[in-house]
Amino acid sequence: MLARRPSVVARRLPRTHKSPLPFEAHMELLEPRVLLASIDPAFGYHYGPATEGVRGIGAGADGSIYMLAQAHGYGDFGVSKFKPDGTLDGTFGGDGFANLSPDRSTVWGYFDVDSQGRSYAVMQRWNTDDTNRNYAIIYRLTPTGELDTTFSGDGMLRVLLTPGRELAMVRSIQVLSDGDVIVAGDVDSYSIDGKWGNRAALFERYNADGTLDSAFGTAGQVLLTNRPESQLQGITVDSQGRIIFSGIDSVPDPTTLSGYRGVSFMGRLSPNGQLDTGFADNGYATHYGSRIRTDT
Repeated sequence: MLARRPSVVARRLPRTHKSPLPFEAHMELLEPRVLLASIDPAFGYHYGPATEGVRGIGAGADGSIYMLAQAHGYGDFGVSKFKPDGTLDGTFGGDGFANLSPDRSTVWGYFDVDSQGRSYAVMQRWNTDDTNRNYAIIYRLTPTGELDTTFSGDGMLRVLLTPGRELAMVRSIQVLSDGDVIVAGDVDSYSIDGKWGNRAALFERYNADGTLDSAFGTAGQVLLTNRPESQLQGITVDSQGRIIFSGIDSVPDPTTLSGYRGVSFMGRLSPNGQLDTGFADNGYATHYGSRIRTDT
């Protein structure tokens, strides 16, 4: 006869207990749990017309909520604006939604909003008339959802351009308190014979009118080429204007099946775009993680 397994006695919270147990205590219960939360009944929700994916969200100084979303099908993107109570703001774009790319060539985007209620979207697009190469455009919208013509003359600006390299992936847009805009992305070297080379991280800072900020890096650009396998993952700006970025990389490791070891890293740029050598090891902090090379 098989020995009977000892039964698990579920422990239940006393009815008088109103605060949740610590996370570790929940893990010890070995039974399904239900988490309860208070929902604000005054806050509604609406995902916009035929939304299929959210790419960014921001909050205005007055409590308004902005959302960059993919709508109407693959390639169509736009910005929705919500009032603080969660209902669509009909003063924005005529119906709460401002369409940015109806031609279906947009494949990705990031979003931010400034203290004046101007919304910014950096969109990754691709040319359909040559080799489907990527390029990036910043759109700036007024608080009413129109293209802001005080930004680059028409509210649109092509960005992340550098000689000898092609855009691989847009990674971030950040609006600073002084109105400057920082964008970042991965760029690949590319030769005329069609061969791809090493990857680099490109950062750009623009003035509020859409011109490159010459005080940042070299003529408004910073190109980091010392990690040829890397991909940017996250970018933020601290209260001192320093840019903190993270990413993944790989280094040769013959002891692994793939021959590479995964590496995660974090770096910091000073406000003028120089690598902050006072941070970690000459500006970089590196962590050797997975023993399998990944592309995520």
